[in-house]
Amino acid sequence: MVVTGWHNGIPDNKTGAGYGIRITPGDRDQYFERDWTGITLQFDDGDTVTIDLGLTREEFAQLVGAHKQAVYLWERGVVPRDALKAKILGLRKIGAREAREILEGMG
Repeated sequence: MVVTGWHNGIPDNKTGAGYGIRITPGDRDQYFERDWTGITLQFDDGDTVTIDLGLTREEFAQLVGAHKQAVYLWERGVVPRDALKAKILGLRKIGAREAREILEGMG
């Protein structure tokens, strides 16, 4: 798979917004499933976090301020930046209802 990175010229260092990755439609169709609602992430230090809030990958990415392809890479062992790791770990403290409320507030 060929993956390229991008930024929109005005990255938000606080949320990580403004950065993303680009993959081909063929790779997207081969490796992604639209109906996935949970993810398992394994970090370099051996920590494993499974989060299933009934969210799509796109919703989960929005919740932590990342791009949905980044979530896919995390699921495959690529380690998120420390700031995003902290946000991901923080999701263990909320339930599906609260996650939905946060997303609705993000509009």
